[in-house]
This record gives sequence, C-alpha cells and structure tokens, in this order.
Amino acid sequence: MTHYARRRAALSGAFPGETLIIPTGPTKVRANDTFYRFRPGSDFAYLTGDHDPDGVLILWPSGDGHDALLYTRQRCSRETDEFFRDRDGELWVGRRHTLAEKTTELGIDTTPLAELDTVLARCAQGRTRVLRGLDLRVDAAVPATGTRDRELAAAISELKLVKDEWEIAQLQDAVDATVRGFEVENNHLYTADVTRTLPVSGTFSPLQREVYDIVYASQQAGMEAVKPGVSFADVHLTCMRALAEGLVDLGVLRISADEAMDPASMLYRRWTLHTFGHMLGIDMHDCAAARPERYREGELSEEIDTLCATLNSHQT
Repeated sequence: MTHYARRRAALSGAFPGETLIIPTGPTKVRANDTFYRFRPGSDFAYLTGDHDPDGVLILWPSGDGHDALLYTRQRCSRETDEFFRDRDGELWVGRRHTLAEKTTELGIDTTPLAELDTVLARCAQGRTRVLRGLDLRVDAAVPATGTRDRELAAAISELKLVKDEWEIAQLQDAVDATVRGFEVENNHLYTADVTRTLPVSGTFSPLQREVYDIVYASQQAGMEAVKPGVSFADVHLTCMRALAEGLVDLGVLRISADEAMDPASMLYRRWTLHTFGHMLGIDMHDCAAARPERYREGELSEEIDTLCATLNSHQT
C-alpha cells in the first residue's frame, strides 16, 4: 500500500458510510486569457499524489470502507476539436496521461472528469462531505450542511500532524534546498520556512548583534524543550521567556521577565507578534484546520521531528 493509499484509508476510517469529496481546483486566471502556473490543492495532493488541475477525488462508501475514484481529464486525440481549440487542449498544454496511465502512476482508479456533474447530482445530502473553497463547480453542486464540511477539513489536517519517514525526508530536502537558495517547495510540494537575518550595512552593529543573539537563544531554548509529552504551549512559553529575559538584559523591558510573562501583562509581546513556530508539510503553515486541542493546545508526540525541523529552519 502506498503512503497515499494509507492516508485515504485513515480518512475512510474517520467517516464510515459517508461520501467524501476532495477537489484540487482549476487553474487561476492571471490576466485575460493567461493563467498562473497551477499548484494543486494541498489536501488533494496529500491524498492522491496527483498534480494535474481540475481533478476530484471521491471516496464512495463500500462495505466497511470506501472505494477511491479519481475524476480526471482524459487524453484528447488530434481528431478532436478539443485538441486544437480548448485552452486545456494537448496542442497547448502537452500530452496528458490516459486514464490507465494515471491509474498505474498513482495507484488509484480513475474515471473521466466528464462524469462528475452526473455523480455529484446523486450525492445524498446529509451523507456527503465536501472540502470546500477549491472548486466552485463542486461547491455549487453539493449544498453545505452545518459543520460537516469543516469536520472533513479538520480530519485531513489532523492526519498531517504526524509525519512518516518519507515525509520527514521531503521536509529535509525542502529545508536543504532553501538553505542553498530561496526555493521553499520541493517536487512533492513539501515546504521549508527559513528566516535569514542580514544587517543592511553588511555588518552587525553591537546592538544589532545583541538582538540577534536574543532571538537565537530563544530558538535554542525551544529546541531543547521539545520532547514527547511536552505541550505546544510550554514550548512557546519557553521561547518567549528567553526573549523576555533578553529584553530585560538589553534594558528594553523596564520590568522583570516574570512580570512581562504574566498573562495579565504580556508586555514582551510588544516586540514579538506570533508564537514560536508552526507545523511544516505540504503547506508552509501545515495542519491549519486541525482542532486546537489536537495542535496548539495539544501535547507533542511523534510530531516532534517536524516541530524541530520548523524551529531549526527559522534560522538567523
């Protein structure tokens, strides 16, 4: 079983007996009849490995699980009008895979995208969940009901909280490439988030060096605090205390670090506007739809590898 199939199986287990619809979205117009380079929907790519536009993954209930079916564009031969005149015609965008080729490449059953409207029309309301905001055609065809769709988005985000060895290798590849240059997304869409601090004059002044060292000390304190069972919030507070103590030593904070860290004060936040870090993955700010109790209010377990990667990549 591929890692994509394992992810689909895990998602299937979270929603037994329900139809799950995950689109990737179309290409976006840049100006008039020109388009931005297509970037697949993150969750769709996470579940399929497919990087082509317009595709829709549907998990159809079957027995005690689901059958995964990818609705995607077929090849268009030179004998068709589409080949020459459609903006997605192969004359303009190059040869597309046949359905059989795509099935072999991705390890998932495929079917023509042209069938999508028909199958969406028969999806049972109240038994169907849609990943919304990616494909207007899909959103319009299946009415939203309550919080069901947000629960689907949260479930996919929470699958991403724990990275397997292959994903960690992809993250390391993205970090290494970004350190060498300025790319932040590798061929499998995994990202890095490397912060560089450069003095405008080319050389740090003594004061600039002190500020630099305060931030570096905060980063190192956070990395030392990361271990299984520690809460995300505790790592954050460790980093913030290092910043507060550095600001006191610098003479910027005129109160003690304890007073600055008091929840009723939090005066140190005048100099830092965010938390210590975030998850990395197919999105630079990965797992964004995860429930707070599973992410920022949760404890660290296997995800510490990617958390360390995040802290380490925010280098100065």
